[in-house]
Amino acid sequence: MKLHTYIHTHIHTYIHTYIHTYIHTHTYIHTYIHTHTHTYIHTHTYIHTYTHTYIYTYIHTHIHTHTYIPLSTLFLELEEESKLKWQQNWEESPKAALTKQFYPSITDRLKSKIVITSDFTAMVSGHGKTRSYLNRFKLLESATCPCKKGDQTTDHLIYHCTLLQQQRGRLEKDTFQHGIWPISKHELITKHLKSFMKFTNSIDYDKL
Repeated sequence: MKLHTYIHTHIHTYIHTYIHTYIHTHTYIHTYIHTHTHTYIHTHTYIHTYTHTYIYTYIHTHIHTHTYIPLSTLFLELEEESKLKWQQNWEESPKAALTKQFYPSITDRLKSKIVITSDFTAMVSGHGKTRSYLNRFKLLESATCPCKKGDQTTDHLIYHCTLLQQQRGRLEKDTFQHGIWPISKHELITKHLKSFMKFTNSIDYDKL
């Protein structure tokens, strides 16, 4: 009698990771024993007996990992994604050329704490009160500023109009502490907003 034993072991490990936090491990061990006995008798002389025993063991281990992202983190990511999209649209738009000089970045505008007034809106948009705007829509015959130094545009009012010398002098004095005059419209908004708001609100468009 000959006894042959074969042991085959297969270990399969599957790891599925969905981001860390909780780990659940399940291990299943399946063992199958198959025994086959074959007996052959030849001419009543030899008896051959073969016994084959197969033991199969399968070990399956599944590790599932789950991460729970806080709702606040999701909202923050969505907000940042929206800002990027908004910035892209802002840069690609052919409109609001003047306003973009004040606010090239959407983030800067969102950070600004501004008390919106009609005078401020007219200044940063170029719409509504300047002579150049009113003349464009045929509401005034001339775009020329009463100071006779050029068309009355936003740039003219901020940097050149002699009728606003006193107000501009106060604005220049405030900005001299941090740089030189003239400074860009973007710097006026981001670094000297309070002083710029005073200058803007001091303008009497009815007298200009």
